[in-house]
Amino acid sequence: TFYNRRAAELWGREPKVNEDQQRFCGAHRCWFNGEVVPPEKTPMAVAVREGESFRDLEPEFESPEGIKRSVLVNIAPLFDSLGRQRGAINVFIDLTGRKKVEASAARLAAIIEHSDDAIFSTDLQGTITSWNRGAYRLYGYTAEEVIGKPLAIMMPEDLIAEEDQILQRISAGAALENFHTMRRRKDGTMFHVSLTVSPVKDGSGRIVGVSKVARDI
Repeated sequence: TFYNRRAAELWGREPKVNEDQQRFCGAHRCWFNGEVVPPEKTPMAVAVREGESFRDLEPEFESPEGIKRSVLVNIAPLFDSLGRQRGAINVFIDLTGRKKVEASAARLAAIIEHSDDAIFSTDLQGTITSWNRGAYRLYGYTAEEVIGKPLAIMMPEDLIAEEDQILQRISAGAALENFHTMRRRKDGTMFHVSLTVSPVKDGSGRIVGVSKVARDI
């Protein structure tokens, strides 16, 4: 019975109001879990037919040109003053940008996790906050063994002060590249390592942690 301009933009089309073939969904096609949902089985159709509400559904709308957009859908039935159902209202939000960011972050996480280099992070107090497989192979500790522990467990006793100096430098916004030093594996053996150390910043640009890439040299 009604849709606004933003709805038409997300659908990629302007359906005819009250047209039988598209009365429940303005999109050319609606996808759930990789499958096309017939118009009469879309959440809007179920809401109108059975009076059911839907919260936080995440379908995809496909335009006639084949462009898909991820959306967040919330549907509620509408009632008249006597309590009789007269329809339903659908409010949806574009999630396409967020989905792309999430996919990119997932790809980056996979790259980091499977890198041959040891990649890990600490907070500004030197407590380990993340640990990839490369770090396990290099240092011998699993992520479960070291996350939440001080980085000092992998440092020779005569180099403990070195970490404080690195943290001071990172807190000031500087970075280190190819810094050569010594570290200790879980089995106690010592080895030469090259470190690249960078500040980790939050969305406002505030330094909240330290990223380290270590390579056995």
